[in-house]
Amino acid sequence: MALKAVAGIAPERQEHPIYLATASVLGAIAPSAFALVAPYLRQLVHHLDEGHTCLPLAPWQVKELTQAMPLVSTQPDVVAPLLLWRQQLSFMRQWQEEAELAQRLLALSQQPAPAFRAAEAQLVLDALFGHDNHDRQKQAAALSLLQAFLLISGGPGTGKTTTVAKIVATLLLVLKQPITIALAAPTGKAAAHMATAFQKAFAALQGQLDWVMQDELFAFVPVIEGLQGQTLHRLLKLNPLTQQARYHQDQPLPYDLIIVDEASMIDGGMMRQLLAAIAPNSRLILLGDKDQLPSVGAGAVVQALFRPTALSEAVATRLNTYLPKHDLPSVAEAGLAQCVLALTHSHRFAADSGIGALARAVNQAPADIEPAFAHFSEQLRLLPEVSALYAHLYQAQAQYWAAVQAQDVAKVFQHQQDIIVLSALKDDAVRFNDVYEGYLAKRGHRQSADVFYPGKVIMISGNDYPLNLFNGDIGIVLADEEQGLKAYFEGADGFRALPLSMLPEHETAFAFTVHKSQGSEYQQVWLLPAKLSADGDGQAHALMSRALVYTAITRARQAFGLVGDLTLLIAAARQVAVRNSLLPLLL
Repeated sequence: MALKAVAGIAPERQEHPIYLATASVLGAIAPSAFALVAPYLRQLVHHLDEGHTCLPLAPWQVKELTQAMPLVSTQPDVVAPLLLWRQQLSFMRQWQEEAELAQRLLALSQQPAPAFRAAEAQLVLDALFGHDNHDRQKQAAALSLLQAFLLISGGPGTGKTTTVAKIVATLLLVLKQPITIALAAPTGKAAAHMATAFQKAFAALQGQLDWVMQDELFAFVPVIEGLQGQTLHRLLKLNPLTQQARYHQDQPLPYDLIIVDEASMIDGGMMRQLLAAIAPNSRLILLGDKDQLPSVGAGAVVQALFRPTALSEAVATRLNTYLPKHDLPSVAEAGLAQCVLALTHSHRFAADSGIGALARAVNQAPADIEPAFAHFSEQLRLLPEVSALYAHLYQAQAQYWAAVQAQDVAKVFQHQQDIIVLSALKDDAVRFNDVYEGYLAKRGHRQSADVFYPGKVIMISGNDYPLNLFNGDIGIVLADEEQGLKAYFEGADGFRALPLSMLPEHETAFAFTVHKSQGSEYQQVWLLPAKLSADGDGQAHALMSRALVYTAITRARQAFGLVGDLTLLIAAARQVAVRNSLLPLLL
């Protein structure tokens, strides 16, 4: 049966396996209806592959699909494989899962926290933050006392970790009782970094308090020092085969407070499982950056949740009792808006920071990108061709290779963060790694046929629970005491060596994608931008979005470089990629 094309919806060059599997079932159920549905189904599957959860339709397309019963329902409570709802086409199961996620988010946003003494809260907040009640960090801590859910969004250096350390101190000092805490993030590296940064920030609070509060807080230090970051998979005890979690609605997580960093990396499915496992008396704090790339998986939860802060009149009244004269607006019905707060002042990037100036230009004024490169020429650099980057990378890694030669594991991992090459496309990272390994062979670091050699950087590309290695974890191959080679990994308890034969699936990682870099920081970052593909279809260029270049830029602490012409960066900054999702409509 020949299938007609749909205006505005291009047929795919190669049929997706999910499309083929679904088409075989739906075509058997209702052949005539499937002839109408097929081109829409094909494009819906393509959209899901790109991280969308639904397919937006024009009014005439909606009208056409209403004739496709029994394959398409127009009511969520009328079961069919596909749902047409608010001019969006989705799989019925996808709508049900996002509806459950929205319901859990809204319920958590309305869940009140336990009572506390307002006078005590005011004293603690003033001691930790000072007397400026317009301070967004202080407002975040104050709101955390009132409600069970809080999303704190902010770019690098805006103090998210410091804020959450002070929130924990606030809860401990105001509630005057121990609380069980979980620190988690989507990747192992982000989780480990979060735990280290959190403990450092918490330890720094001691000097800000009077001796009475210091003594009270000191009693909780052993609990804080014992905290370890963990991946969301490990937190929920997800079965790697079934993806079923040990912790769920009927067996919730045993924590009073759950703090999750890098929340923008969490897809809709994982967020739904996390929320299902939150106990009725627990608090959840999400930390993220709304401007970063959304998750690799479908959905964009943080972007859907984010909105300007607004308090219900009841919450504003309670907040005034211990945070008087704050500047947060109140409305009759606030909903999720009272659970969201943005930190905007960067403590990392000063006024004379090229990284900060470029990040602001990308997000707010793309026309300022070229002047930023001209003004901050030491911090923002250009190379016309990738061929020049191999020698530059090698020179910038001088201390890294010296540490490899000295077999100093700690310094090797320290200097691995001196410089990184990021790409928009995975294929570009693979090509760069292949050529760079050839460059290293010419410099005597490896034999041409060697797969492993001292100094090779690898990234784990799957989750291995028995080995406690997770997607995104960085390993470095080094010689051991017997001059054999092992892969070393950094953990909360130091470094551990793993025989190469035991390594799970991995890839070379002198360069990797911007997506894989989230949760990491490097002194110097170079970006390989995606250009138009050779046949001019624009597929690769479409990946160069504002969120991608912003994420790449903000991985850098000191310097950022671009391979190619600035017009690519400017065009990307003007390209705002929006994921089509049901969640904003459901919320």
